[in-house]
Amino acid sequence: FTPGAQQVDLRGLGPNHTLVLVNGRRIADFPLPFQGQSNFTDVSNIPVGLIERVEVLSGSASAVYGSDAIAGVVNFVLKTSADGTRVDFRSGITEGGGGESQRLTVTTGWERGAFHGVVGLEALNQEPLWAYERGIQDSTADDPTRDTPLARRAYLRFDEVDDYLDPGQATCDALSAQNGGTTYYANRPRYGMFCGSNESIGYGTILSERQSVNTYASLGYTLDDRTELFLDLQYSHSNLKLLPDVQSWSYQDADGSEDGLFFNADTGLLEGWQRQFSPEEMGGLSRGFTRNRSDSFTITPGIKGTFGDADQWGYELAYNHAEYRSTVSFPQIIASVANAFFLGPQLGVDADTGYAIFSVGEDAARLYQPLTTAEYDLISQDAVYKPRSRTDSVSATITNAALFELPAGPVGFAAVIEAGNQGYDLNPDPLALTPYYYGLVDSDGEGERDHYGAGYEVRAPLLSNVEFNTAGRYDHYKFAGRGVGEFTYNFGLEYRPISTVLFRAAYGTGFRAPDLHYVFSGPGNTHPSGTDYFRCRSEEPDEEIGDCSYSDEGIVAYRNGNRDLDPETSKSFNGGVVWQPTRNLSLSVDYFEVELTNQVRDRSID
Repeated sequence: FTPGAQQVDLRGLGPNHTLVLVNGRRIADFPLPFQGQSNFTDVSNIPVGLIERVEVLSGSASAVYGSDAIAGVVNFVLKTSADGTRVDFRSGITEGGGGESQRLTVTTGWERGAFHGVVGLEALNQEPLWAYERGIQDSTADDPTRDTPLARRAYLRFDEVDDYLDPGQATCDALSAQNGGTTYYANRPRYGMFCGSNESIGYGTILSERQSVNTYASLGYTLDDRTELFLDLQYSHSNLKLLPDVQSWSYQDADGSEDGLFFNADTGLLEGWQRQFSPEEMGGLSRGFTRNRSDSFTITPGIKGTFGDADQWGYELAYNHAEYRSTVSFPQIIASVANAFFLGPQLGVDADTGYAIFSVGEDAARLYQPLTTAEYDLISQDAVYKPRSRTDSVSATITNAALFELPAGPVGFAAVIEAGNQGYDLNPDPLALTPYYYGLVDSDGEGERDHYGAGYEVRAPLLSNVEFNTAGRYDHYKFAGRGVGEFTYNFGLEYRPISTVLFRAAYGTGFRAPDLHYVFSGPGNTHPSGTDYFRCRSEEPDEEIGDCSYSDEGIVAYRNGNRDLDPETSKSFNGGVVWQPTRNLSLSVDYFEVELTNQVRDRSID
């Protein structure tokens, strides 16, 4: 669903519940939804070599950043200064082979009168790491739960009750050159014989191939002692290739039904055929790559400075625009063309069963005939998506590190007001919205929402070793012809009995409008697995449900967005202790509890 994206998931609540920022500002979401469901932020295009530090705030910890940070905030702070020019090069190899990488980082900075800035570039080359390059996952024989390996079903023929129709030893021997010479006459207990391969499980990438270039510039111009203009720019380009698995086919009718059955006029049986295509047929595994060419950029102009007596007040006014565009190619099998290739013309519909009739012979010779690369090209095609996402916002922030004095020290204050708009457009291959491709009826999605919010933070020293902080924020979202809004708050306390030990605790509330794709997703299908309870109880009544042969059946599930979803709300508590005996060593133990209400997720089909 999200080729090449890398996400951050604090507290295990899902990446959409972690707020990811760069220099304290939002970046555009990855333009395809996580697992086809929710929007999230991709961190793979953040230049690692240009990061100054990473700030992690757990729980509902910041009103300035946003109330939607239910699990927490991860803020990547990039370098804003550089002493001269620095060049770093890193090359890496793996002990087991594969996955070699090279990374080049160049940074330079300058000050010329009132003008100053830092510019950086990072180039990455990452070679793929294949599953077959690691002994722990290059074969189904690696499965620790089985005494004997269970081959993948490369060539499979079955009847209406899922009993396998035996191809015979000679048929599988004739296919032994496929899948790198690993295809053999295999058996699946309780089902029967078929032609399979243990090693074809290794035809997938563990680590994707990636070439990327990331650039960053932070520029400033000092107008006077109190005022500075600034401009932050970030651009990323990447080409990514990965292979989740080789393509497969079974009969799919014009309406997209995937039970795979048809009526064989030559045997008088309802049959199902299943094919998994080999690297030899494809013309090499590289021809099965999913490819993602993406560009993202962020531009943030603004003005910042100080005012008031002794310049105790600081301010920043900024506009932020971020955009993410991709062109993603997903290899697919064309259902109607593959049907005609393997089964020939349809001869009508069987009056007794209602299934399509084909004449394919008693020996199913076409099923067991390897394809040439030209024949594979005939039945395959790339589904091309061109998704896009963006976010725009205007914000004003004021700060005062010493708003007033308490006996234990000064009270700090910060406030923010912001307004913005966020949108996305999946722009899928139009054919992918129909049963044109085998096993794929995808959903479209396009929409936007307006947002405005305001918040404050106060930090006060109660004693010389006790600090109290509190924050509050109101956010309002408008989407799909309606609006939702809520006030959220948090409190925190820190106690330092000695200089090397810190006790901390915090309580906060959170508020998230539903993700855009949960709201604006169009109708489509997903392909999870689940238990066929009817067949378990009727055909294997003495088996426990977990041991039933039908406890992991493929299911076609229908999915659609919902414009009436309620916002999510949360309550969170966290507490812990930090021990830092030296500057370079810190140990911490924390407890956290998050109560999430109205969590948006797909309904369980099990």
